[in-house]
Amino acid sequence: MFTATEAGVIAVVYALIVGAFVYKELKFKDFISAMVSSAKMSAVVMFLAATAQLAAYTMTVAHIPEMMTEGLSGLVAHPILLNFTLMLIVIVVGLAMDVVPCILILTPIFLPLVIEAGLDPVAFGVLFCLANVLGLTSPPVGPVLNVACATGKVTMEEIIPPTMPYFIAQCALLLVLSLCPALIEVPLHWLGG
Repeated sequence: MFTATEAGVIAVVYALIVGAFVYKELKFKDFISAMVSSAKMSAVVMFLAATAQLAAYTMTVAHIPEMMTEGLSGLVAHPILLNFTLMLIVIVVGLAMDVVPCILILTPIFLPLVIEAGLDPVAFGVLFCLANVLGLTSPPVGPVLNVACATGKVTMEEIIPPTMPYFIAQCALLLVLSLCPALIEVPLHWLGG
């Protein structure tokens, strides 16, 4: 019925109506307080998105994509090494850039190299997305951790220890899937992809 964004808006309106008129627990003062808190959280997210867009623009103007293509073309003869190198680049870029700009900038650079090296583009896409998420959640820079800190009103030092087991598991998963892309490809072929 709705997109994810529209469903969020519907949920907020529903919560407002139920809180104010059904349970009668939502007072005007509480509503204003919630609006201020929501505006602060949105400002943090928008600032991170704006910074990511600035980084993407700077990379494009500095011709970094073209330099990366030239520098990585020598690794085409070594597909596994190329795959590891690309994943490291995606993680490092993901530390400062959101997923969408990262995909828009790096995919046109990396995909021709991946195809030329004989790597499966679908497996590379899965690894690319995993590496992007790993970059977003890498302590202490990860943008998602900053949003979580702002939302939970905790410091970076408080949020890192409980997230480390998940971070380590995700690193291990990325390593295993990079070494053995058949773990991605075989189930895909079984499902008719």
